[in-house]
Amino acid sequence: MFKKNDKSLLFAKTLLTVACIMLAIFFLICGFMVASRTGGIGIGLILIGCIVIPITYILLLLRLNYYCDIKLIRNKLYELDNTNLEVFFKDNNNISNQ
Repeated sequence: MFKKNDKSLLFAKTLLTVACIMLAIFFLICGFMVASRTGGIGIGLILIGCIVIPITYILLLLRLNYYCDIKLIRNKLYELDNTNLEVFFKDNNNISNQ
């Protein structure tokens, strides 16, 4: 019943990871280019690339895990299989045993 939601959660996680990596690389490259010319603004871009984007990535990943927890609870209530959600967890044995 809810299998299409599992795929969208996985797609969102993959897209989030790729987007954050690309943004971090973009801000670092632009930061070094601007820092070589002006200095101050380039340092700000480097800080955004090194500090703000990883923090944003962690917060968005926590939000996706929140949605995954809701999905796990819903699957358990409807007695559905949770194998599609194993990607979100490091310890896969706990999900398959429950």
